[in-house]
Amino acid sequence: MEEQAKQLELVESQEALRLVPTWEPQVWWFLAAAGGVLLLGLLVVLLRKKKTPLSEQELKKQAYTVAKTELAALCSEDARCTAIEVSVILRRYLARTMSEPSLFETHEEFVSRHDALAGFSAELREEIATHFSALAQIKYAPQDSLPQESGSTQATSLALLERMFQA
Repeated sequence: MEEQAKQLELVESQEALRLVPTWEPQVWWFLAAAGGVLLLGLLVVLLRKKKTPLSEQELKKQAYTVAKTELAALCSEDARCTAIEVSVILRRYLARTMSEPSLFETHEEFVSRHDALAGFSAELREEIATHFSALAQIKYAPQDSLPQESGSTQATSLALLERMFQA
């Protein structure tokens, strides 16, 4: 029995339990949560909102600006590389503005297609076909017969791009 009397029994003090904070829901917590949910919903609606599509004229102007910038930025000394890049730039412009599949066609397919460039005058269609034929000659010519300067190709292409934009 003596052993039982020597054991100490620990009892929680009532004063210590009063120091533990208790959580009491307050009105502003619910208002903050509701505001957060509303803000999140508004953000989702704004992000999902479809952008207004560009008009045909705006799309054409945007494609023209991109193509003109790309043509002006060409600085290749190699005539073949310049002809390839110019051809891709002009074909991309036609694909963007006229939904023309020329970007995915060979030169022969593009030139021989009767409905190609239907939105342009016959004179301009002929000029475009002639220019793409000249670019193809440069692209596929033997290395020793390539023109030394690629600046004229760039200038001619830029002038043709201007005519296509104004048509």
